[in-house]
Amino acid sequence: MDSFLETSLGETQEIRDAIARGDARAVERAAHHFKGSRGTLSASKAFRIAANLELIAQSGDLTSVPAAA
Repeated sequence: MDSFLETSLGETQEIRDAIARGDARAVERAAHHFKGSRGTLSASKAFRIAANLELIAQSGDLTSVPAAA
């Protein structure tokens, strides 16, 4: 569990950094990875948030990210 929590913090920071850079492709990749690990754990709310973030990033327009996250 400690390892999972540590990894989660790193993944979350990776998403935040990519958003700050305006790098939609990096947001998409990071959200996809985050979503996958949450799906494995049946963390449905986090999974839905990551899936939504991934879809937004696929559009290339990150302006709606704060409202979605």
